[in-house]
Amino acid sequence: MDTASGRPLSRGRLVLVVAALAMALAAALVAPLYGRRGGDEAVRLPARAAPSAIRVTHADAAPAGQPGSAREAATGLLQRQAHAIQARDANAYLATIDPQSVAYRTQASRNFAQLIKLPYTRWTFQLGASQPFELSRSRAQALGGQAYTLEATAQYRLTRYDPIDATSVSYLTLVRRAQGWFVADDSDGEAAGKHSTTDIWETGPISVVNGSHSLVIGAGGEERLRPFARAADAAIPRVSAVWGMHWSQRVVLIVAGNQSGMAALLGAPSAQYNNLAAVTTYVAGPDSVMPVERIYINPATWAQMSAVGRRVVITHEITHVAQRTSVAGPVPIWLVEGSADYIGFRGTGLSVSSIAQDLISDMHNGLRPASLPGSKDFDNSNPKLSDAYQEAWLACRLIAHRYGEAKLVALYRSIGSGKTPATAFRGVLGSSYDSFVNAWRAYVRSLA
Repeated sequence: MDTASGRPLSRGRLVLVVAALAMALAAALVAPLYGRRGGDEAVRLPARAAPSAIRVTHADAAPAGQPGSAREAATGLLQRQAHAIQARDANAYLATIDPQSVAYRTQASRNFAQLIKLPYTRWTFQLGASQPFELSRSRAQALGGQAYTLEATAQYRLTRYDPIDATSVSYLTLVRRAQGWFVADDSDGEAAGKHSTTDIWETGPISVVNGSHSLVIGAGGEERLRPFARAADAAIPRVSAVWGMHWSQRVVLIVAGNQSGMAALLGAPSAQYNNLAAVTTYVAGPDSVMPVERIYINPATWAQMSAVGRRVVITHEITHVAQRTSVAGPVPIWLVEGSADYIGFRGTGLSVSSIAQDLISDMHNGLRPASLPGSKDFDNSNPKLSDAYQEAWLACRLIAHRYGEAKLVALYRSIGSGKTPATAFRGVLGSSYDSFVNAWRAYVRSLA
């Protein structure tokens, strides 16, 4: 995570998760209050342009004796595939898949049947590196034809939800047959560390549920997915009540069949998401364009949570969506996570001693918080991660109660617009940053 600097991370499938505390409010609660929340911006991806057609970054020299290059053939092949996807034409799509690669062709047909359930309005490809990996000799021999490997990025938009392109990277093997070039596989690069993106439509049968302001895509059928749409629709007004109406007020939720399925979509080991309730990812566009957001739900943790816990988690995650769609600049992580928790817990009726019980317990054992939590404190490996979230929540609660919720939002926006915390605190709250830290420190310690 790189919240403070705002520098984009690489497009790899590694998702940096900042998880929150998991706690029980009282012995009477059988289900936990809420699972560990996926952090402030789970992953930030580099912005990509939105071409109106396939863009070839460079051309290869034509092999001797061949009419044109393999890359030129790949351009035409993927353009036909993009047109087939756009038209939802299964026959045209399968005409781009190698007839001799039976297993891949069967899987591609299944994936296509799920893909076309999505409400996308455009689909294009951008060609990346040529020959990003080498095929083994045995694999090349098994293909039985001239082979070519290629990186290709699918770019698409979900109707009413994506202001810029969502992306999906594939490392493709193309093979030349008598009839021309075909796509033969998208997993040959794994041995070389070139992993194609796993998308929800590649994990098995999916359904799509439309809420009033939410889109839920996932496994298990519409009846399973409708409660997620209702939860998101209910959370959006809670977020807007504090953050304001000037954001998209639309969210996309991805619900895999199980935790392993969610981990596959995020490209990380399943164990990384133990007790994690949700993760939010996004593709960042230019400063003037809102990002693409996805909230991934962990079904394993969600099923164990109380109604209050689910409310807190979904409101927390949607707060991040609202913040990122209206504030482009970096914001200190304590303010990012603390404000999301403040809005998440707002209106639940839970007491300070219940919400901050881990921190209070640690203070009874001698802990004395001295400074606002930073990025290292929110690292998933931190054994005192729950303390970091509770300290951040208390800081934002203090601002909201002392200066008003509008000032909390104004402070966030001021820092996100490029002002330093010191300047923003003085301009928005009329207080120095150091004075606030001292007040927060005294406030937190008074709870012990």
